[in-house]
Amino acid sequence: MLFQAMRLLRPPPDGYPLAEMPNEAVLADFVQDSVGKVVVAFVIPDQEAGYGTAAVQDGKKFLGILHRVPLGDPNCVRLAVIGASRAPRLMQRSEVLALPTTLIFWKKDVVETVVGLKPRELSVKVRFLLRREGLNVFAV
Repeated sequence: MLFQAMRLLRPPPDGYPLAEMPNEAVLADFVQDSVGKVVVAFVIPDQEAGYGTAAVQDGKKFLGILHRVPLGDPNCVRLAVIGASRAPRLMQRSEVLALPTTLIFWKKDVVETVVGLKPRELSVKVRFLLRREGLNVFAV
C-alpha cells in the first residue's frame, strides 16, 4: 500500500494524453464517449477570441504544466483542450468568466470548475471525484 501511495504523487512518465477539440460538438461527443471516466477539459484563450499573443502563450504554458499534474489512474481520466472561441455555449452554460478555466466532467455533466492555474486544486478535485465514484486514484 505504501508503494501505491508513492505512485500517487507522480503522473504517467509521458504525461496524460491530451486531445485537442476543434469545437464544442466534438467535445460533447468526447465527453459522451468517456462515460465512466473523469474528463478534464481545459478552456484556454485563443487568438480567434481576440486574446493577445501573451495570453495565448500563457494558455500553452498552462497546458504544459497541467499535462503533468498527478490526476490518478490514466485509464480513469481523459484530458481535452478547447479554445475559448470554439466553445461559446459551453462557456455560457458553465459560467466561465475567466481564462484559463478547467471543467471537470462526470457522466456528461460539469461537476467541478477550477478557475486559473491551480494544479494542486485540480489534482485534489479530480482524485476526490475518482475516490467518491470508486475508481482508482493511483497512477499506474
